[in-house]
Amino acid sequence: MARTPSQPRRWPIGLTLFVAGAVAAIVVVVVLVEGSKGKPDDAQGPLTVTVDLTHPGPAIPRSFLGLSIEYQSVPAYFGPGARPNRAFVRRVAALGAAQRAPVALRIGGNSSDESWWNPARRPRPHGVLYDLGPAWVASLATGQARLGAPVTLGLNLALDDPGNALSLVRAVRARLRTPGVASLEIGNEPDLFTHARTFRVGRLIVHRPRQRLRYSPARYVAETQRYLAALSSNVRAPRPRFAVGGFASASYFDALAPLVDSRTSNVDELVAHSYAITACNGETPVDKLRAQLLTDGASRGLTKTVAPYLAAARSRGLPVRVSELNSAVCGGVRGVSDTFTAALWAPDALFALANAGVRQVDMHTWAGAYYAPLVVGRAAGRDVARPRPLYYGLMLFALAAPAGSRLVPVRLTNAGSTRAWATIDPRGALRLLLINRSTTASREVLVRVAAVGGSGRLTLLRAPGIDARDGVTLGGRELSDDGALARPPLGASVSARGRRVRFTLPAASAGLLTLRVASR
Repeated sequence: MARTPSQPRRWPIGLTLFVAGAVAAIVVVVVLVEGSKGKPDDAQGPLTVTVDLTHPGPAIPRSFLGLSIEYQSVPAYFGPGARPNRAFVRRVAALGAAQRAPVALRIGGNSSDESWWNPARRPRPHGVLYDLGPAWVASLATGQARLGAPVTLGLNLALDDPGNALSLVRAVRARLRTPGVASLEIGNEPDLFTHARTFRVGRLIVHRPRQRLRYSPARYVAETQRYLAALSSNVRAPRPRFAVGGFASASYFDALAPLVDSRTSNVDELVAHSYAITACNGETPVDKLRAQLLTDGASRGLTKTVAPYLAAARSRGLPVRVSELNSAVCGGVRGVSDTFTAALWAPDALFALANAGVRQVDMHTWAGAYYAPLVVGRAAGRDVARPRPLYYGLMLFALAAPAGSRLVPVRLTNAGSTRAWATIDPRGALRLLLINRSTTASREVLVRVAAVGGSGRLTLLRAPGIDARDGVTLGGRELSDDGALARPPLGASVSARGRRVRFTLPAASAGLLTLRVASR
């Protein structure tokens, strides 16, 4: 297990910084700590990070960070309508408070095409595993009301019954509070309708049934258009967005063109799925998978999976949402998805997708999955929602990218294993996120800023090691039992002495530096 080294003797630091314009750029110089034995691929010498405030990029949309929850897990997460799971709700609400907008909820996944509206408990047709009725709706409604969340409903396309989907939509809309159902997502990974899949998550065996003997992109387009026509004619105003896509492979990308044709389409949004590790129950050793998760390909490289959706949406100016994101398919990988590795991976992946122009990203989860950010249950007669390391990573991202802040360009020189993102909000708060992916080399950071209004705050995300499942801290603390953000704010105050801020970024950690920038 890699551990953070104790404070060693440090090198004398001599460095030259420049600032173009009053606050046009911030230059950060990072020096490897003496005595740290880095890997061969760890850069030696200083890392320079230049943040350009003169060319702000896209704004972080409201409710950018969302949760995607399988239908069968709604009662487990939110509890029955008469006794809501307040622990889970508080944890999710804390993420919303950090990002300054409610966490969006997407209900769906494999279970979209395995669930149907069946309050009368009729015999299930082939492929349907879950009956939905008033009790299920009450569970969702109670949680949604407490969160104030916009909701996306995944609809069963495999059933080929728009009427049943419409009944579900009406039942849910009748119970949800504003903003209610924001989007209707038609089908889930239809390119896998002809495939059955069975996989194991611990002791749990999950079986995904084969939905169709034969299926094709042309048939998908025809059936989806039937759903779009039925929903647009029968769903009362205000009409939710209609979303399509969500493929598991590239084989159905050509189906997007006729669905977004501006002359005939009712489509308002395209959805994509993106997973860093795509082998289901593979045999690769977990240490190699952890190393894989801490690569650019596993985080920033995920933008390649959404590129076809962005291209198809561009002709009509449609938004693109990643309705499923996580570290690995099939419920995740034990020893990877449930460790601190996922906490360092998530902020980099989320920032990359925001920078690519994605409107919203829903972190996929279900009760029992290794990649679930929260583990729900009961202890001592009360509900609990224990945060896994991934939850800490989501919290760090939410703090670094509040709604309405704008991404600002970052240029790295001699980056090595460190990555960086930055945002600036309308009030002049600059947030600089540094992620040190090296498991052995700490870094001494010296930040020089042209114009800083007073002191700043440093929030470190740390753990005993990259494979740690427990002992994670954010700003030096474990998150409180009730799920609320700690007060005073997480992290330590740092002062700008001579327009400089100095701190140490330990191995396998992330640091969020928040500074107030003088008027620009």
